[in-house]
Amino acid sequence: MNRILSKKDEFYEGLQFVSELVGVSEQDIMSKDRFRDAVIGRHFLRYYLRDKCDFTFQSIADLMECNHASVIHSVNYVKDCVKYDKLYSLYKHSIDSGVLKTTTSVRLGISNILSSAKNNEFKCNAIINLVNEHFSESK
Repeated sequence: MNRILSKKDEFYEGLQFVSELVGVSEQDIMSKDRFRDAVIGRHFLRYYLRDKCDFTFQSIADLMECNHASVIHSVNYVKDCVKYDKLYSLYKHSIDSGVLKTTTSVRLGISNILSSAKNNEFKCNAIINLVNEHFSESK
């Protein structure tokens, strides 16, 4: 049974989806905080609303209390960064497919890798391997 959602319902559904996807609380995504995780959550929420819900740039800006140019930047940022960042690619793929492909264990694994005392090259390779393993398991 397909249910018809209002634009506000679509917004809150997207907010919940992105919050679970990136592991950032809904309050942090909607805040004006400049913490990296909150900013990334906002970028992906704006992408979700534009791509999945066909919101206009201005309607997204109104809902998120920002400028429409910020929304345009977020959508372009997501499309550009997925070419170089495997985690963002995983997030975008999850949004595009409508399926949460990240899990707490993937996020925890990435957090553990980032907090290790290894060098950056090792960390990057370990994260890439973790994401590749997750992609191969989900196919």
